[in-house]
Amino acid sequence: MKKVVSLLILLVFFAGCAPASATFTSAGENAPILPASQTIIPASEVSDESSPDESSTESSSRQRSAEKSSEAVSSSESKQSEEISSNETVSSKPEASSEPESSVQSAASSAPETSSLPEEQSYTETDEMRGVWISFYELSDITDYEEYKNRIDTMFDTIKAIGFNAVFFHVHAFGDALYPSEIFPFSHRIGYKTVNGDPIQGVDPGYDPLEYAVNAAHERGLQLHAWWNPYRIWTLSDDIEDLSVDNPAYIFLTDDDPTNDNYVLSTGKGLYYNPAEQGVRDLITAGIAEMLNNYAVDGVHFDDYFYPTTDADFDAVSYRTYKTDGGLLSLDDWRRENVDKLLMQVHELRASKGVPFGVSPAGNIDRVMNEMYADVALWGSSYGYVDYLCPQIYWGFDHDTMPFLGVLNDWLGVVTNPSVKLFIGLPAYKLGETDSAAGSGKYEFKNDTEILKRMVLATRETDCDGFIIYSYTAMADSANAAETEALRGLLE
Repeated sequence: MKKVVSLLILLVFFAGCAPASATFTSAGENAPILPASQTIIPASEVSDESSPDESSTESSSRQRSAEKSSEAVSSSESKQSEEISSNETVSSKPEASSEPESSVQSAASSAPETSSLPEEQSYTETDEMRGVWISFYELSDITDYEEYKNRIDTMFDTIKAIGFNAVFFHVHAFGDALYPSEIFPFSHRIGYKTVNGDPIQGVDPGYDPLEYAVNAAHERGLQLHAWWNPYRIWTLSDDIEDLSVDNPAYIFLTDDDPTNDNYVLSTGKGLYYNPAEQGVRDLITAGIAEMLNNYAVDGVHFDDYFYPTTDADFDAVSYRTYKTDGGLLSLDDWRRENVDKLLMQVHELRASKGVPFGVSPAGNIDRVMNEMYADVALWGSSYGYVDYLCPQIYWGFDHDTMPFLGVLNDWLGVVTNPSVKLFIGLPAYKLGETDSAAGSGKYEFKNDTEILKRMVLATRETDCDGFIIYSYTAMADSANAAETEALRGLLE
């Protein structure tokens, strides 16, 4: 615990605060430190039959989020766009003015100087963000360094060949890291499992996955943005004994310090850091600072996971303390403000490092604001929270209640501060699939082999600043070759 606290003191130089929420009214060391009960075996020695089915917990996190959004459109989601026609005229993004410039740009001149960065870089000259998400799920079956290098090389070669210029790389999907860290244990998603097939946290695989990925990206003229899930610790269970004993969450729950007992909360299905606690915000910011000091990543990126539940019991102790101390905000506004404070700290940190910081919220604004407590209306209209927003607009043009152009129009109305760029998240993972929640448009992704191309053209026509596609696996799938070729022709 002393080690963690000392690092926090050295790495964190500030604490953020934020105004009340806005509202939206429109449609370690190399030696592993493990729980004593865990026995390590390489993943290659665990049969497929013995591996647990994680589709309900840690399977593709972004796909799960998008599908959950689609499944809910018949209720609260229908409020946003049910009256918006898919051929409605869409407004353009406001032009920039004399507000502070966003730092979302080619990272060739802004990346920190470290040994991870080659001396010469040849970044794509276009100003348009053309990104691809690579999630932890796409790396989880790797068993050794050679396989990892081959996978990364193949991925990045394919990404470059299609015409993309950036990779959003999942380095902190849970309360661990895809690189050696003095703050967080090694990721449990990179090659080691128990004899029962359960992932093991805190085992150094013998190489640095992030270092290799950063160098491989820059050698190809690609940016690499570090993708974080800040609050999520563990979703396989809510048993702290599943964590490595050097995990800060494990330390908080087992040490003799009562002041940090509320830093880690359970949903009954998983463990999460408490967004209300300043110590948690400092821990996350310290982890990001450590990464930026050690790796020449080209940006810091959060996705749509903030509060994991709307249940008032989740953080009742913290909220009661807040009210006892004179706090006046409602539970919802207080939760949004807690997230705001973390973003302010990270944004201030990124300014000192010269790299951009942004968030990719789910596409349904009402759900984002009121279920995840992400105040995108504030972030998109103010300087000091993010450099860009990238809403995941994972619905087709013909979706009955969430048509692509209608939702895009809503987001154009959210991102109004000239210092905040607007990228659009696009759903390659739906290509060739039936979207059962789309009503009359349910076969759109199945029949239209140029739907991503049409979406990219729509972002350009409305003066958005680029797009990010989920996921790499879908783009590289031979079944989607026609779509990939159409997109390649557009990006040449």
